[in-house]
Amino acid sequence: MLVARSQLRLVLCFLCVLLFAASLSTGQQLGAKNANDCGDNSSGLLKRNGRVVQFPPRQMNAMAINRVAPPFPRMCRCQGTVFVYVVVNSEGDVVCAQVVSGHPLFRAASINAAKQWSFKPLVRRGERVPFAGLLAFTFDSSGTVTY
Repeated sequence: MLVARSQLRLVLCFLCVLLFAASLSTGQQLGAKNANDCGDNSSGLLKRNGRVVQFPPRQMNAMAINRVAPPFPRMCRCQGTVFVYVVVNSEGDVVCAQVVSGHPLFRAASINAAKQWSFKPLVRRGERVPFAGLLAFTFDSSGTVTY
């Protein structure tokens, strides 16, 4: 029974990642509404075609200058991945972080860690521009956290 639950969780996690990848490839904007929820009411995130400059977790990791791993909750034997949508200003600082999906015990720590990340400024046509993307924090039952 325990094996079946862990396999089900793995399949569900894989489906979430697959759906996210499909939404990116079809041009759907996963976090466009989240930027407004964060209080960024400027149109600075929008490209000329009306879309937000967004990046997947792997590319966000490559662009990161400062990474902070969230602490693993004490006395927890659970595991899972938390996806955090972040909005980054033109200086490379995270101005907003919201959980897209993940275990409730890991959400607060993931948001706090994501807000401490900093990124290389994104330069488009000679100007620094804000951008958004996903960070993925994977909590292992052994107590380790990877991103």
